[in-house]
Amino acid sequence: IVLGSTHSGRIGQVLVGTGKATLEIVDPRQGATRPVAFPDTVAEFRSAPFVFQDHAYVVIEDTLYAIDLATRTRLWSWPSAGAATRHLTGSLWVQEHDLIQGTLLVVAGSAKEGVVTVGADPTGRVVAYPRAVEGELTGQPFADHVANHSIVYLPLGSELAVFDNTAVAEQSAPQRLYSLRTRGDLVGRPVKATVGAAKRPVLLLGDTSGLVIAVDSDPNTVDTKRVVGTWPIEGTQPATPVIDGRTAFVTVAEGRLLALDLDHPGQQRWKFPTQGSFGSAPGEAAVGRKGVYVVNTIGVLRCIDRETGKERWRCDLGAPAVGGVATGGGMIFVALRTGFLCGFDEGDD
Repeated sequence: IVLGSTHSGRIGQVLVGTGKATLEIVDPRQGATRPVAFPDTVAEFRSAPFVFQDHAYVVIEDTLYAIDLATRTRLWSWPSAGAATRHLTGSLWVQEHDLIQGTLLVVAGSAKEGVVTVGADPTGRVVAYPRAVEGELTGQPFADHVANHSIVYLPLGSELAVFDNTAVAEQSAPQRLYSLRTRGDLVGRPVKATVGAAKRPVLLLGDTSGLVIAVDSDPNTVDTKRVVGTWPIEGTQPATPVIDGRTAFVTVAEGRLLALDLDHPGQQRWKFPTQGSFGSAPGEAAVGRKGVYVVNTIGVLRCIDRETGKERWRCDLGAPAVGGVATGGGMIFVALRTGFLCGFDEGDD
């Protein structure tokens, strides 16, 4: 599930990729859906859409599509029919090119080539840039701007590979800045946060060994000081951390929600449940106005108090859940394997 915002910051639509080659664009309050169909394929979406500037970018059956969310029309696709297959995985990052006005920069995971970078101009012409990355993405790419440079972070197994994409072009490959080795394979998407008493800017990311790592956001930091802090967690396959104030909320596949103290690296505020598991977690948590929300694979949605870690309420959705929870505009969204999207108002209590 991906939420698309309007220019005023309100939730404009909910995007859900289905197993029937459709991208459903759902009104968050009414539940009315306006699908974008891909009639030339029977493949299913393997990854969530990426939303950037009122457009959605999706991969289905080895093709990257750009879709106008207002008109529900395809703007362009890549690669073209008859071109060599790229084995695109669906892992995406999209941003404006720093130097070429009007051009979008797309970083995409490929099971064949590791990572590919392409530029798309306003006419829909898509050009592949030189490849400079070896290894397959195990997590999602992320980019940040530091001192007028576009810095791209790529989780490649147990290596975080960091590149400068500022001047990438048809004849100019991304410039590798540094690599960082971790205990396990990196998963999820890196997220920005600040840690410690000095509120040092970092990126948080998790690895499969059961560790959340804070990496200094400044690429010029010396190698021995790049890791600002770590949080050992009880479980594997941590989902992308969700930041709320001075806390990072992380679910693990075994069915636990952990509240990590960003002011004190290595320390937890609480764990839910304190013993055992709430059931296998199919995705990340979400923070709303009334608490932190988690769902398990059998379809039980829970609201957890963000301060105490105590369960406030639970709701059986009646069917297995797929993916995690999304929140926005005072609503909670959960997708079910039966093909339904559930939308709840958080309520007043």
